[in-house]
Amino acid sequence: MKKFMSIFVLTTLLVFSLGTSSSFAKNGFGDTLNTALELWNPNFSDTNTVSLPIDDPNDSDWYVVNNTNGSVNVSFSVFLTPPSGIDLQLQIVRVDSNDRIISTHYVNDGGPGEEEGVYTFVSSRDKVYFRVLSVGPSDYDPNRSYTLQFKKSS
Repeated sequence: MKKFMSIFVLTTLLVFSLGTSSSFAKNGFGDTLNTALELWNPNFSDTNTVSLPIDDPNDSDWYVVNNTNGSVNVSFSVFLTPPSGIDLQLQIVRVDSNDRIISTHYVNDGGPGEEEGVYTFVSSRDKVYFRVLSVGPSDYDPNRSYTLQFKKSS
């Protein structure tokens, strides 16, 4: 029942975010590390896909793979597919059980419209944040969404 409720709440939030204007996304809905959308936790299914637009050159969207209640390390992949002609990148921020940043780096292997991603893991009791942001000042379109896909490996 817990798993169902978590999935229901996330799905409801995502449906409402897709059906609203871009100003909703600019008001703190996943726009900071502290308001990150949960991409996965131990109660979620093994895959999750999110589609949202980058609204302007200053917009970015944060997601978290949250294993703070997990008892084992979890391997997974995250892939970002931007709209054609738009160059987006992933920032990865690892945080330990005390919410201290362990490491941060960027993944920008593809060019405009090309998929890029990472295979990685999250330790038990830790979190890994993902930030989607534009590469250049014209790499956004509030009318076209990128796709971010999570897939658990173990």
